[in-house]
Amino acid sequence: MPKRRTDFATRFLLRCFACWAVPLLFVVLLIAAHPDDTGQTSWYEDDAALLVMAGLALMSLLGVTAHCSLDAGAACLLMNMVMQLLMVFTFLNGAPLLPPASPALAAAPASPALRGVERGAGAEGQGRISVVLPCLNETHFAVQTVQSFCNRTPSEVLQEIIVVDDGSKPPLSIELQKRVDPRCRLRVLRHEDGPRGLMIAKQTGGDAATGEFIGFYDCHVAPRKGWHAETIQLLQAKSRRLVIPMIGALNIDTWDEIPGGGFVGKCWVNFNADWWWYDDESDYTPVISGGLVATTRSWWQESGGFDPGMHGWGGENTEQPIRTWLCGGDVLRAKSSVVAHMWRTEADKRTIARYKIRERYDNVARTAAAWFDEFLPKFRSGQTPNVDVTKTLELKKRLECKPFAYFLHRFRKIYLKSGMLPEKVFRIRSRSTNMCLQRRDRAYVLTDCSGGTWFHRANMIPPGFPQAESLSRLVAPRPSSPNRLVSCGGHQAMGGCDACPQGHGSEWCNADCKWVFAVCLSHQEAAKVATEPAETCCSGIREWNSLDCWAGLTGKGPETALCDVTGHSTSQQFIFDADGHIWHGTGECLGVKDGGLKKGQCATAEQWDMLEAFEPFETKTYKAAVVKSDPQNEPRRGRPRIDRAQVKM
Repeated sequence: MPKRRTDFATRFLLRCFACWAVPLLFVVLLIAAHPDDTGQTSWYEDDAALLVMAGLALMSLLGVTAHCSLDAGAACLLMNMVMQLLMVFTFLNGAPLLPPASPALAAAPASPALRGVERGAGAEGQGRISVVLPCLNETHFAVQTVQSFCNRTPSEVLQEIIVVDDGSKPPLSIELQKRVDPRCRLRVLRHEDGPRGLMIAKQTGGDAATGEFIGFYDCHVAPRKGWHAETIQLLQAKSRRLVIPMIGALNIDTWDEIPGGGFVGKCWVNFNADWWWYDDESDYTPVISGGLVATTRSWWQESGGFDPGMHGWGGENTEQPIRTWLCGGDVLRAKSSVVAHMWRTEADKRTIARYKIRERYDNVARTAAAWFDEFLPKFRSGQTPNVDVTKTLELKKRLECKPFAYFLHRFRKIYLKSGMLPEKVFRIRSRSTNMCLQRRDRAYVLTDCSGGTWFHRANMIPPGFPQAESLSRLVAPRPSSPNRLVSCGGHQAMGGCDACPQGHGSEWCNADCKWVFAVCLSHQEAAKVATEPAETCCSGIREWNSLDCWAGLTGKGPETALCDVTGHSTSQQFIFDADGHIWHGTGECLGVKDGGLKKGQCATAEQWDMLEAFEPFETKTYKAAVVKSDPQNEPRRGRPRIDRAQVKM
């Protein structure tokens, strides 16, 4: 073949490869690497993706039509391929393809509302609620959530639904604009430089809300019909208030509440600003679990929304309610306001978060530094938070907020009656070995007492819990009643309550009888061993400065679980008797065998001592706060009125 024809064929093949095959390969890779949160590709909905593809087509056209010699053509083709690589790499790494129109636009917190989508009806928003949904990379979930709020909130109550797009790719407005009806009064605000984090997204939405009330909810929830009624009613009764719903579980296939599922709502907080669920008969709650809460626009503006120094995710669920409690407000749950929430789980990949936190922020430390006052040394064993909370301290002064002791006293049922302000802290020593219990992983071992774990008695006393001095009655012989017929619930037994269990446990000991620490007693006998009503603490054993309590007794000793402060978990019921035995609710006691731990019969079990007991700092500080605010004198401004009689430990 002539050389000239060979050169032409070579240049032609190189151009085909560089300008057709490679761009086509890039386009395929771009489509495959650009799924939405449902796993389906959505490149055609993303302006940036379309711009990249248009650029690839232009580069291809220029490369094909260029007339170059073989040498020059190679350089042109190489430059062409480099430009293609740069464009695709820039897009896939999330960098903006074009600069913002102006510095002011780049700094703006949000973009305008969608074209053609109705803003909130009524500028004043009187009697209406603005629903704020912070969202990030949850296109399908965002649409479902918006539609569920729209369909289940009366038009005369719904001021607007504000979706704050915290930098999603592709932008959420693309799909929302197509699938959400204008009657939903949707507004979409976007952080072009996001993600900025949950709190900043919520702050953007809250500041933009025009309703009299503002409800903050996650981007993967579905409210029950009528969810708004009690929430709005409670907010109308008091402006300085937060209202949380009852939180159920969401079926993401039907996008509705899972029937018969449990509900959660109330949470408590410890001195490390860690929180956990609990429940009791009161609707007042110390702190909230996360992003599901409503308030009035007036309190949102007066209280400043969120701590401006918080970034990323987490911490606002303790800071915002503590701020409200100490600054003249309260926090309630609305039992008839039900919102189903999607819980993230590895078992269902659809629920996994599609974003990464770029930086770690210690928002919890900000909560402690701003609000714990003289209790701050309890935070992380005295690790002083290195944070600047000047603005929050200025807010405390302006709102004349009370000290943290007021919060502890307001929820003394948690902090006193469940032993979180313990009467004494101690190590637990075996009398036979003179060794102490030490936490190791999820279990305990015996070790030298200098390294023993610190414990205290904890959790509330439930009805019918036995007195320590009465435990010996459970193992003592009782008078026989051979001719007494009793009802054991599902069946009857001749011979009194002792005949009821028959190896089946507490389920076969009810009606005429009662199950007390694995002993079936008549109600009269059970009343003799029960704790007096005045006693409220304690029914368990807790590790000091921890969320963990003993939960269950195995052949290797006690196991642990998050404390049930209400004391209703039978697995967490442990008690010292007068002889030093440690009883579990199963009727067995903690023992020692061959240098390790075991369980066994209480009559012959190991005896234990509470070693080196002392009154801890938090309890002393709380008592000092009570003395400082003597109710017989007019307390200084900002100090809580605390009745000394209520502080008996």
